Parts: sequence; structure tokens; C-alpha cells
Amino acid sequence: MGVVDTGNPFKDFLQMLCSDDIKVSEEEIGRSWIAVRGAARRRLRRVRILTFATVASVAAAVAAVVIIMGDGNGKDASVPGDIEIYALNSKPDVMNRDIQLVMDDESVMTLGGKESNIDYASPGKIIVDQDTIINSADNFRPRYNQLIVPYGKRTRLRLSDGSLLYANSATRIVYPLDFGTGNREIYVEGEVYLEVAHDPDRPFIVLTSDMNVRVLGTRFNVFAYPGVEQNVVLVEGSVNVTGGKDSQIISPGQSVSVKDGGLSRPVAVEVESYVSWVNNALTYEKEPLSSVFSRLGLYYGLEFEINCDIEHMYLSGKLMLSEDPVDVLSAIAFSVPVSLTVRGSRVIVAPEPEK
Repeated sequence: MGVVDTGNPFKDFLQMLCSDDIKVSEEEIGRSWIAVRGAARRRLRRVRILTFATVASVAAAVAAVVIIMGDGNGKDASVPGDIEIYALNSKPDVMNRDIQLVMDDESVMTLGGKESNIDYASPGKIIVDQDTIINSADNFRPRYNQLIVPYGKRTRLRLSDGSLLYANSATRIVYPLDFGTGNREIYVEGEVYLEVAHDPDRPFIVLTSDMNVRVLGTRFNVFAYPGVEQNVVLVEGSVNVTGGKDSQIISPGQSVSVKDGGLSRPVAVEVESYVSWVNNALTYEKEPLSSVFSRLGLYYGLEFEINCDIEHMYLSGKLMLSEDPVDVLSAIAFSVPVSLTVRGSRVIVAPEPEK
């Protein structure tokens, strides 16, 4: 068994295995390349090479291959699917200030404004904020697009099957231009709210680094930012959530989270507080202030420096998600006895000055 550095597994294996001595059969030529699904997981530290498969390219065919052994914090170890491979090997190094639509030919469309609407109206045709784009076919590359939403912005995306998806701030979604006849699969990093078009013959599957969520047609929220506890909240219908070796079916008004390498038991939650971001707000009822700060940190890319006791401070009401985080922080400072000072991406939380 060997250990692989997950910095760039695909390139490393190609360089290591590329050799004039390698013989590849015609049957093997043409198989899709494969890489390490776990490279995108922050906590993944070990990857074991278990077997080999073949990788083909235009110039030469190379034998390669990996099956990952999970780190105990996500899905069971298995060969990753095509969309996961694509997602892990096409991840951008940095997040732009603008919403980006990355096409399957690797061209990038930058979308201005706080919100955008993207609609895969018909095969080969994409409507972006009322502008029509023709996405021509290319049989030599995976037919995936990806949507990258930066801090402080959101996007509405209608997929080719008619499913409606809302992408929250700091979110990346990889999805096929057309789902075909098999399972409908997308890959998510960040937070999305979905209204899935019902199709009993083609289950809809949301893949994240720690979970997969399987549905036929329903409404639900997936919270899957890297490095934090992931969860699913069901609004309507039924979903089957898998994480590690556990699987849970949840009902409307319930949530399940990834904990200790598996899933928690379903718990009843106030759904509105989980999905209100779709309507440009955060709705709270006696929410710990520390939790509110964590949420705003993810949404705006802020780091909170706590210099006072906020353990017994709670927030109730509705916070409107302004494009400028200072507006939101001012509303919080008006409601609870703290002073908030913004210095770049840092927010210093101090006791309220005595009057």
C-alpha cells in the first residue's frame, strides 16, 4: 500500500506512470481519467492506492488509478463518480469577487451584480440574466458546467431537468449540461436550496465531501461548507441522506447532520431559520450570538475576534442580508450590548462602551 500527497493527485500520477514501456490494449484506450475524490476534503490526510485502471489521452495512454480509503469523516471509501472527479480536478484556486459560470470548454463568464439568474432552457442553450448563450457540444470532454458564487452574493439556477436551485454565498456547484437517462447528480460545496423536479425513473443526488442526499422530487436545504458540520433540512417530501456508513430518511421539518464520521439522528427544527437566506434574510428566534457571527462569517468571508463575554447573548428577529456587511453588523450592535469594529475582513467584538 502507498500514501499519496493529495496536493495534485491527478498530475502526480500521470507523471509517475507515464512511460514508453507501458502497453495499453485497444479496449483500455478511451476510458475516462480517474483521480482522488478525497483531495477536496480538508481533513483528508491519507489516501491508499488499492488497484489500477487505465487513463487515455490523445497523445498516449497511461495506466493509473486510485481507490480512496475514507478518513472517517465522510462517505464510505469507493471509486468516485465522474462528476466528483471533475469537481475535484477543476476546482479554482481563488474565489473571484463576481459570480462566475465556468463552461465545459473551460471558458469563464463573469456575471455582475449581487444576484444572477441562470436557466438551462433547452439542450445547448443557456439563458443568463436574459442573455442567451449557445453551448456547443464537444464529445471529447466531460459535459459539466460549474457555478461559483463569491462572498455576499447569491444565484438562482434552473437545471436542464427543470429543478430549481438557489446557491448561497461562497458556494460552488458542479452539474451536467444534461442529465441524460441515469441518475441526476450534482456536486456541492457551500449551501444550496433545491426544489427538485419529480422524476421517479431518475433519482436526484446531491454529492458533498461528507454526504450524499438522494431524492425523487422535493424541497430541501443542503449546508456543506468545507471545515464545518454539514447538514440537510427537509422542507417538503422525503430524502435519504448517507454519510459514512450511516443512512437516514428524514421527514419535513427535520434535519440530520454529519457527526463523528456518521449521521446524527433526525431532529425537529424551525425550517424558516435554515432557508430564509433564499429570501435575502436570516431569521432567528433566540439564536446564540456566536452562531449568528459564524453564519455571517461564512456569508461575507469575515473573521470575528471576540473580546467580550457573549455566551448569554441571543438574537431574535430578521437580519436583511445587505451587500455591505457593515449594514448587517450595525443592526446587530443596535440589538445587543456589543461594539463591532470592522477592519478589513476582521470584525472586533468588544463590550459596549459605557455611556
